[in-house]
Amino acid sequence: MVDGAPQQQPAEIRMDIASEFVAIGGNRNPAAADWDEGGLQLLAFGGDNSIALWDPQVRQPCQPPSMV
Repeated sequence: MVDGAPQQQPAEIRMDIASEFVAIGGNRNPAAADWDEGGLQLLAFGGDNSIALWDPQVRQPCQPPSMV
């Protein structure tokens, strides 16, 4: 307290964060991808130092690919 006045609390700041665009590039080697035809029908491909799994049957906007 300064001069008998109560001290003000700082205002709470809230931010909402959402993905607007998510992209991953494939490797230069076209053999670095595999399509699972019989099971879950996922496409697995190398991107930088990760493996990306893409399910083309999922139709949700702004859904980042699953990273393994």
